[in-house]
This record gives sequence, structure tokens and C-alpha cells, in this order.
Amino acid sequence: MQTGIYAALGVSQALTMFMMGAVFALLTYYASQQLHRRSIQRVMYAPMSFFETTPLGRIMNRFAKDIDTVDNLIGDSLRMLTATASQIIGAIILISIIIPYFLAVAFVIIVCYAYAAYFYRASARELKHLDAILRSSLYSHFSESLSGLTTIRAYGELDRFLAENVELVDVENR
Repeated sequence: MQTGIYAALGVSQALTMFMMGAVFALLTYYASQQLHRRSIQRVMYAPMSFFETTPLGRIMNRFAKDIDTVDNLIGDSLRMLTATASQIIGAIILISIIIPYFLAVAFVIIVCYAYAAYFYRASARELKHLDAILRSSLYSHFSESLSGLTTIRAYGELDRFLAENVELVDVENR
């Protein structure tokens, strides 16, 4: 009798995890499609002044890095958030039923966590912004080097452009 209950719980957990993964995969797919569609539409209908003021590397970065992030990271992060949050909420409910005073301690811990998360998000956002700027300059330099490769070779400036590329890669990785 006990084994049947455990088997049913195991099967139901496996089915739930599969369904959750499938739902998040579909949501990620549709979000990525929508982001790409809207981005390409905005770029195609952008005025010429946009292309004069925005480096090509920044535009390429939007289509490369941002869409890759939506495709590969956001779905997994959302799935892990849901799974972890449900486990934490379940544990808090279970402990609170047995020890009601735990709610006061849990409230203090949640407030401290929210305070720390507020500062972390601000610094993480700034670091991502700096990373995007540095990656854009690297993409722009690489694209410009490729488009002017015949001129660079004709004037014998290959070593200078390679040194600049290595320097930009080092700065971006730093």
C-alpha cells in the first residue's frame, strides 16, 4: 500500500516537472519571437539619424546578446525561481504549522533579504550596462575591421588593428 502511494507521488511529481518545463519552454519561445519581431521592426523603421548616432556594434549587441539571453537564460531562471519559491513557501507553511513563532523570524529574514536584494539589483544592472557598452565597442571595431579589411591590408596596418582588437577583448573581459 505504501509503495503505491510513493509511486503515485513520484509519477505526479515527474509529470508536474515535465509540464512546468514544457510551459516555460513555450513561454520562452514566444517571448523570444516577439522580442526579435519587435526589435527588427523598430530598426527597419528607425530614422536615419538613429543610424548616425548609434554605433553598429550596439545594434548588433541587441540582436546577439539580448535575444540569446531571452532564449537561454530567462526560461531557466524563471523555472528555477518558480521551483525554489514553491519549496520555500511550502517549508515556511509547514514549519509555521508546527512552530507558529517561526513566522516572526521568517518575516525578519524576508525583510533583510529584500533590503540586500535591492542593493544587489542596482549594482548588477550597472555592471550589465557597462558590459553591454564594452561589448558594443568590440563588435563595432570588429565589424569595421572586416568591412575595411582590404584597405587595412593595402596600407599595412594589420598589426595595429590586431593590437586594438586584442586590447578591446582584454578590456571587455576585465
